[in-house]
Parts: sequence; C-alpha cells; structure tokens
Amino acid sequence: MPKTQRDDDLPPLEGDELRVRTLYAFIQASAELSTLFGVGLKAFERLGHMAAFHVLRRRNFDLNEIASRLDVSRRKVDQLSRQLKDNFFQRFVGPDDRDLLERRIEFILWAQPISASRLKQVLKDTADEDIQAALDSLVSCGRLSTDSGLYGITTPERRLVRDDWLARIAGLNHQLRAVSAAAIGRFVDNDPHAFTRTVSMRARPERVQELEALYQEQIWPLLAKLDADCADAPADESVKLTFSVCWGPEQD
Repeated sequence: MPKTQRDDDLPPLEGDELRVRTLYAFIQASAELSTLFGVGLKAFERLGHMAAFHVLRRRNFDLNEIASRLDVSRRKVDQLSRQLKDNFFQRFVGPDDRDLLERRIEFILWAQPISASRLKQVLKDTADEDIQAALDSLVSCGRLSTDSGLYGITTPERRLVRDDWLARIAGLNHQLRAVSAAAIGRFVDNDPHAFTRTVSMRARPERVQELEALYQEQIWPLLAKLDADCADAPADESVKLTFSVCWGPEQD
C-alpha cells in the first residue's frame, strides 16, 4: 500500500508560485462577490485594472513609474488616470478615500499629539490641502482637539463605528487591508507577528450575539490596553499591527 504523503513531505511553495497562489486566493474572493452581484467579466476586468492603478497612485508613483510597474503603455495609464477622475470615482471612491485619510490621521495621533506640519511630513503620499481638510473635519465633529498648535484625539479608544454607508465601505476597505497584511506577513514574509486562523462552526441563531459580546467585553479592552501600553514607547519598541475579527453565515 503506498505511503500517504504528509504536508511536511511536500516541497515548500516559494517565489512566483507562492505569490501567484496568494494573489489568486484574493481574486477568488472578489470573483465570489462579482458572481453574487451579477457583474460581467469585462466590468470585473476593468475594475481590476483601475484598482491596480489606484493603489500605485495612492503611493505617489508618477504615471511613467506606474506604467513600468504595471507593464502597460503610458497611453493605458493615462486612460486609467482619466477613469479614476470620472463620475464613478468622484462618487464612490473619493468619499471613501477621505474617510480612510481620517482613519489614518487618528491612528497616527494615537501615540501623541502632533502639529499639522509634522503630520504632512508623515503623510507624504497625500496632498497638504487634503490633510488640512481632514483635520478640519475631525475637529468640527469632535474627534480631534487642538491645543497649542498640536492635534490630538479626544478619545484614545476610538473604534470609528458609524452607520452611514460611506463609513461602512471605508471600514470594509480597512478590514480587507488587515486581511491582506496578515496574508503577506504569514505566507510571504514569514513574519512571526502575523497570525491567521479561520474556524467554520455552527451556532444557534439566538446565541450568535455572544460573539459580539466576546469582542465588546474581552477583545476590545485587551486591544485598547495593548495600545495604551505603547503610548510613551519609542517607535522601535512597538510593532504596528492591524487587527481584524469578523464572522458571517456561509454562502451556499
């Protein structure tokens, strides 16, 4: 009888194969939504091109650098740039980006209050006027305060829970970035600070709310304490982490 091959007998995935398999896992998740929403393959492909451009543009690459990194012509990049500025992104991506910028600013200010000029140095990939607009918005709604020219958060335990759909989409983007960071850290970089676990289970409908109680009563207080313990620590004595927890009924 042949010997059953064990996981530790298999050659390790590495290089291009590892990267492609990791990327394909995320593309499959997008394809699941595409199928659910009835999005055709051409629209799915177009959104993928636009997202790839958007990521590099957000990182402040110029158009020639983007063309090189995406291995496409400059004409194609110009087309993507125009699409990024059209009504679709003005309506759907623009507000989300502003909300994401506010989240980034609050995250930076968790450590200590800083000035607007220093914040603009940190957020080099963002226009100064956009940063100032985000600061003014955060102050006006009471999420930030100003004292002696420094901006600080009003409540260190800020969860950014709001009910409007733009905030929910921004929250989804934030969560997916956490999943992406965990996957890269765990499967590509072998970073010991990255951790992923997924459990499939069953629960009675009336007991599902106990999961939210677990987060509110145990997980969130621990996260807040871990962050508070780093308030006065030098940057090289702490690790920046993105933590995400989620659950939902499995789709057939």
